[in-house]
Amino acid sequence: MAKNKNKHTSVPNVRSPQHSGGKTLFDNLYLQIALLIFVPLVLYFKTIYFDFIYDDLLIKNNAGILGHFSGIIEAFQRDAFFQKPGTTFYRPMQLVSFGFDCMISGPNPWMHHLTNILVHIASVLSLYYLLTLLDIRKSFAFTAALIFSVHPLVAGGVSWVSSRGDLLLGLSGIWLFITLIQYSRSHKLLYLAAHAICFLLAIFSKETASILPVALVIFYFMVIAKENTMKYMSIFPLLWVAALLLFYFMKFSYVQESWTQQEFGLRPFFQNLSYFPALISSIIIPISLPFMPKFSMAATISGTIFILAIGFGVNYAIIKKWKLSVFGVLWFLLLLLPPLLYRQRNFDHDIMQLEQRMYLPLMGLTLTFANFFQLQFTKRKTILYVITGVMVVFYSLLTWYHCEDYRNVFNFTSAAIRKNPGNSVAFTYRGVAYSEMQEYSKAMDDYNQAIAISRYTLAYSNRAWLKGLLNDFAGAESDYSIVLQNEPMNRLALMQRAEARRRLQKYDEALADLFVAKKLDNGNPRIYSSIGWIYNDQKKFREAIPLFNQAIAIAPHESWPFQGRAFANMNLGNLQEVVDDCKIILQIEPDNIDFYTHLGDAERMAKLYTEAIAAYTKALNLDANLAAVYFFRGISKEAIHDIPGAVNDWKSAYKLGYNAAGTMLRKYTDL
Repeated sequence: MAKNKNKHTSVPNVRSPQHSGGKTLFDNLYLQIALLIFVPLVLYFKTIYFDFIYDDLLIKNNAGILGHFSGIIEAFQRDAFFQKPGTTFYRPMQLVSFGFDCMISGPNPWMHHLTNILVHIASVLSLYYLLTLLDIRKSFAFTAALIFSVHPLVAGGVSWVSSRGDLLLGLSGIWLFITLIQYSRSHKLLYLAAHAICFLLAIFSKETASILPVALVIFYFMVIAKENTMKYMSIFPLLWVAALLLFYFMKFSYVQESWTQQEFGLRPFFQNLSYFPALISSIIIPISLPFMPKFSMAATISGTIFILAIGFGVNYAIIKKWKLSVFGVLWFLLLLLPPLLYRQRNFDHDIMQLEQRMYLPLMGLTLTFANFFQLQFTKRKTILYVITGVMVVFYSLLTWYHCEDYRNVFNFTSAAIRKNPGNSVAFTYRGVAYSEMQEYSKAMDDYNQAIAISRYTLAYSNRAWLKGLLNDFAGAESDYSIVLQNEPMNRLALMQRAEARRRLQKYDEALADLFVAKKLDNGNPRIYSSIGWIYNDQKKFREAIPLFNQAIAIAPHESWPFQGRAFANMNLGNLQEVVDDCKIILQIEPDNIDFYTHLGDAERMAKLYTEAIAAYTKALNLDANLAAVYFFRGISKEAIHDIPGAVNDWKSAYKLGYNAAGTMLRKYTDL
């Protein structure tokens, strides 16, 4: 077959990348590569200073597990949400990448965000290279890759750490096509091995990769198939099947998914089609991108128009035999299919962040547009550069603005509420953000709004916690009761309602909750400690101590069971036991002012005055405004006949408003 170099050709020459010289500055290869690195780096660099948000907080909470090399093995034994045994998605390469980030920055988010940026830049460069391999000229490959690099639909994937799986899938997915092309050309085992590794990386990054073999087969027969390559290509299906079998063996070994018809299958697919026009519309006009697209007349009409236009364009491309353009659309549709098959049960009231799922599908459309640019602008590059410049500037501004939605939990949830005001989960998580900011009235308003929308269980739990913080224990008990009506085996709600009932002195009801929780989770030290505190409140100190002992046996490195036992022993007059427990607590929490004070009190009562003075002094070094501590340090100094020191301490206590110090001062001075 003769090679056709006419500008209207659709069959790429995959024998070598197109690196022919150009006439403009932007045709310079090194400048193109520099811009493909520099533009997205500058655009996204501010995300390094963004916080962990939403699902990202699981990374922070599990940094200790993954932040060392042994965590690599652990990553393959957990689901995507760090659960062991797993109950949801299986994406170990995503967890492995988080682990390497944690080795560098620990629980801090900056390295996680930097890795997202670097993976995105690597994907942009790889996409550019793939386009040149497909005989797209450098100038057209560059403009298409540059537009992809700044497209607002990519912003969610780069700015949100939890989108790492989509970014890794995008990068490894591109290299599947690159290695397939290179192997079909050279038949070198190096490319075959690289292809196998890339497919393993892709499938272990996200389950969507299971559809990639279909795309690769279509790509081969539509674009690069030649008679003399068929015998060499038969090995690829074997590689794909082997990788998929390994993946599903590992997945079912550590993850026990229990999808229902409401969550996965054709029913969710047809339900999700309602937001398909909004997604299509946001590709062309990415303004006010929705976290969870819902039906709107404007999005539906514009999206439908674009769908019809794409359909017309595909039909025209088929007639013209523009195979790359047609395949790009097929790539987009195929890779968009898996996400459409999944829909969370509480979809209508959850934060469904869908933009990151567009990362790899959008690359297919980039291929379509790159081929279109080459077909239409070969002799009109100036027009192309003007169009590209306008799009890059416009998209960059939108992306810069949209990235701010991911800066912190407050921005994230506020954006979700602004774009979907019927989103109860967004109100709930913004309530958490307000609580952390100590804006409790605003947090309460958000929890109330979430409950008004959907009687969301987590909103009841969070509102109950906030009511307890504000000493409304009756309200907390009521909300936890509603939670337990919906989830009677909720151990945390049982424990928290027990605490509210304890504060209301409903000791029998509190113990009943804790005994149920104990049956559900016999190894939970908090349950034993909570029972012990109820006994403390009832002045059953001897009965309380064995409960705290059980909690200590399970959690010897936590301070709170020692605190409960110290309280019980203090009331029993077991001063040495109190001293021992206070010292253990202060080893765990060396800045705990209260327990330096309690230690001083116990030592003073045990007539260990020198030791008591040392403990009180440490408390005062942490907070110099503790009037009672000055007073009792003075009492201890008096006991060892350090009257001047005692007088100085009582003067400090008296100045801070501790009136009893006046009596002691009158004993030794003219006050």
